[in-house]
Amino acid sequence: MANFEDKMVNPIIRNAMAKSAKLQENCVTYKGVMKKSGLFLLSFVLGAILAIVIHALVPKTTYNNYAGTFSCSQAELILMIVTAVVGFVTCLIASFSYRSAAVCGTLACICFGYPIGFCAAAIPAYQGPILLALVLTVVLVGTLWVLYRTRVIKVSQKFKAFTMASILTILIGALLLFILSFIPATSAAVAWMYHNPAISITFGIIGVLIGCFFLLWDFDAVENAVTMGADKKYENAIAFSLAFSVIYLYLKILQLIIRIMEVSRN
Repeated sequence: MANFEDKMVNPIIRNAMAKSAKLQENCVTYKGVMKKSGLFLLSFVLGAILAIVIHALVPKTTYNNYAGTFSCSQAELILMIVTAVVGFVTCLIASFSYRSAAVCGTLACICFGYPIGFCAAAIPAYQGPILLALVLTVVLVGTLWVLYRTRVIKVSQKFKAFTMASILTILIGALLLFILSFIPATSAAVAWMYHNPAISITFGIIGVLIGCFFLLWDFDAVENAVTMGADKKYENAIAFSLAFSVIYLYLKILQLIIRIMEVSRN
């Protein structure tokens, strides 16, 4: 029936519909972004699994610290440094070069996942917080998406300006504290701030809020890309940005949970 109706359509209209469908295939779509974001997040999980497998295979030495008993090898510590460097570099490349977003974004996500898997395998005390942070991230991402789609939260130019101002303030503040930590007259005060439970937890909450702002901004970017018919070649970059915001939010939630756990233990 559908084929018969298609044949009965005016040829000009039919040709226009075919061209429109072809154009849509070359544009960013919600399905394409969600699928590719899912693959990036899967790479993050694979990075964590890789760390767990490596931890199970290599010989380890047991240590004790503020987090309790943990075990690791020198090779794992070297891999932690390597993944940190590779993750940072590939993340920058993927963020500024849409052509390399698929490959570099995948490598970055694998590297971001590696420390999580290492902590889960090497530090038993962190296994609970890692799972709790995962659950909270899923709930928070879903809640933010509903709030955005229902326009309870609107990503306006003022929202974006506030987000950028907040990020710049935090970066400048962190750099200033880093410099002051090397000055004898202020180093003690900086050390007190870093170890003060109330201040550290407050900064942790601010970090989670910044992650939420980033995620909402990405939701808006995805919607604009789809609505404006952005070229599909940018889909990997858009998907990586969305996945990175989810990972960043997860890491900030995990960091906050661990900090609260440490404070409650002391």
